Amino acid sequence: MKVVTEEMRRKAMEYGWSSEQVKKGYTIFSRNKVGNGATHIQRIDSLMKFDNDDEAAKYAEEVDGVKLIHDIQFEPGDLNYANYVDTPENRKLLYDIIRENVKTKVSILYGNQIELSVIVNGVAKAIKPLGVNLSDDKILEMKMEDFIDLIDVHSGKKPKKTEFDFRYEKQEMECKVGDILHNNNGNDYRVMEKYSDSNMLLMQINTGKFVVGKGVEFFRKLPKPTEEELEKAKKLIDEYCKREFGSGADFSEFPEVELAYTEDFIEEAEEHQVEIQVSADLQSYTIKTRVEGKMVEIERYKCMEDFIEYALDYLDFDSLVSLSEDALAVARGEKEFVNDCGDVCIEWGHGIYLSNVPSEIDFAELRREYGKEPEPNERGEYDIEIREVLSRTESVKAGYLGEAIDELMDKYRKGEIILDADDFKGVDYIPVEKKR
Repeated sequence: MKVVTEEMRRKAMEYGWSSEQVKKGYTIFSRNKVGNGATHIQRIDSLMKFDNDDEAAKYAEEVDGVKLIHDIQFEPGDLNYANYVDTPENRKLLYDIIRENVKTKVSILYGNQIELSVIVNGVAKAIKPLGVNLSDDKILEMKMEDFIDLIDVHSGKKPKKTEFDFRYEKQEMECKVGDILHNNNGNDYRVMEKYSDSNMLLMQINTGKFVVGKGVEFFRKLPKPTEEELEKAKKLIDEYCKREFGSGADFSEFPEVELAYTEDFIEEAEEHQVEIQVSADLQSYTIKTRVEGKMVEIERYKCMEDFIEYALDYLDFDSLVSLSEDALAVARGEKEFVNDCGDVCIEWGHGIYLSNVPSEIDFAELRREYGKEPEPNERGEYDIEIREVLSRTESVKAGYLGEAIDELMDKYRKGEIILDADDFKGVDYIPVEKKR
């Protein structure tokens, strides 16, 4: 801290600074371009009592007892770098900056307009003022709403949820070889082989380790609604029913509540109408559409807040009973209904962990041990698949194992890698289970 002369004080007051500000040598200042207008400590340059704004802020906090924000820190050199006074208004202004910065960076991320590593670094920098460090993989797997939730939890706008605030809903789903499945422990697994509907060989993406999952089941992890959210959802449905049908909603089959019922033609030349039923599920946050009792479409939301904001607030009978092209195709029998749910995770009853070196694994033995033994047909015949094993090792430069495997799979699909007789390694004889 430097000595301030009487002449310097006089000139500072001529510039418009008050005697109190001149005495302190700093001021609490706001400027729209910095911190969204949040007030911050700034030295009075004409006095030069402090070497910089940081030194002035330290003095203000330690000597004058000004409370400053330390848990939201922009990096030096950033346009918004400053020492902000800790008030609710300032915190809101700063969180709004972070939210908009993250939205901008993440929207670029999903648009793939710039090199991926540059975007990921940009997202990490945008979230850094919160003191949160996210890995590149975590940034890439998060959705826009996940980032906003993260900011809202830090800002106190939303409470941080614990495991007691979630429920797990079992899903009837099927997967195929090559699919990537998410686990509630935060790991991703690629399906390498399916021995049955619930037994499969999985490979952890990041480590390359193999595991046989026995009793694999699918679950959605859903945040439980607050009492206020549930009451608001019921009120919106009740108001819709009174508006459309003249009477309140029937909640006797809770959590599922009927929203619409009609009869209509789904084929141009059809002679009779079919029943179309639409309901809301207040536990799974879904709108379900059935035709003649058969599920044809499920519209999902990640939490009750989204369910209210994007679905229940806009309930309309004609829109509900209007079938999408996919739903019509399922209703007509042109395609199967697929329970396609992006937020599903897997769990297994028992895992058998294997080597991460494929040559050390007896895949044929795994098929025999964990697969279902097939039954003969009516003529007493068994179908046996004769499978020749072709194998070749390719070297791939990549950031991690999963990326290397994806690159090789892409080259193989495009015909850039073709295995031939020189790659022959053996033959397997595999019983084939009859499809029912």
